[in-house]
Amino acid sequence: MFNFLFNKLNEKDMRSFINQWNIDQCDSLAISVNTSEFSNSLGNMQIESSFQGDRNQRMVQWAEGLPGQEKAFSQIALIENQKMIKKGKINKLNKESSDLQNIMAGILHLHMIRSREHLIEWAKTLATDSEKKEAMNSTLIQGEDKALEWMRVSLLVLNKALEDAIKDTNSTIQMMLFSGNTKARNAGHFCFKLRIYNLDIEIKESSDPQQPPVLTVWDKKNEEEFKASHQVLKTPLKVLINPILDEIIKVLPLVEILAKKRVIHSE
Repeated sequence: MFNFLFNKLNEKDMRSFINQWNIDQCDSLAISVNTSEFSNSLGNMQIESSFQGDRNQRMVQWAEGLPGQEKAFSQIALIENQKMIKKGKINKLNKESSDLQNIMAGILHLHMIRSREHLIEWAKTLATDSEKKEAMNSTLIQGEDKALEWMRVSLLVLNKALEDAIKDTNSTIQMMLFSGNTKARNAGHFCFKLRIYNLDIEIKESSDPQQPPVLTVWDKKNEEEFKASHQVLKTPLKVLINPILDEIIKVLPLVEILAKKRVIHSE
């Protein structure tokens, strides 16, 4: 993917591209950091958002380090509707590279904000208070109680790991995040997915409007890849979805800080 002709890319190119990128209005977004797809780089990030279904997409790719030049250069690609708009490299020793890093950090920040907005906006569309009171009499609440406690403990551990990684300049991060409508847009089903370290957390709206959304978590522990057998939690969410979303939202700022430090403003 990062196979560049070494063109110069400047701040004007980046600002022109993002000035037409209404991130706060995107229907869905995806962020990947240090994924195997771009394993030839020393550090990488891809940010994509879609508008009006899949009819309008914008993407930026950022990679640290060119072969044989270590971290002297960063590589950038600006893509619209799967068409390369601009691609090139920047010398990190030049002042302009700092401006481009700040723009990229801003793009990441706006997408992380939008992912939180997706969760909050979606939660408002769910059950009314009367429906929640009715659900309180069902056995669903028992499973949701356990799920909430599991999420609180697990995300507390994740928070501590992220805090430690931010302080440790030798640490790294591998992460994928998706929020918004899924590709199967015939019913506009909402999905949120965060895969980071050993955890893969997914909240997915059911295709049946009569059924509640489902929380599923996989924990690969010390294994290389996630497998179906790594599922540790699966429960419908009808009553306690807001507290569970709150626990997830608390993690996102630390994810953003670590991604900035290790890829954009690499140390």
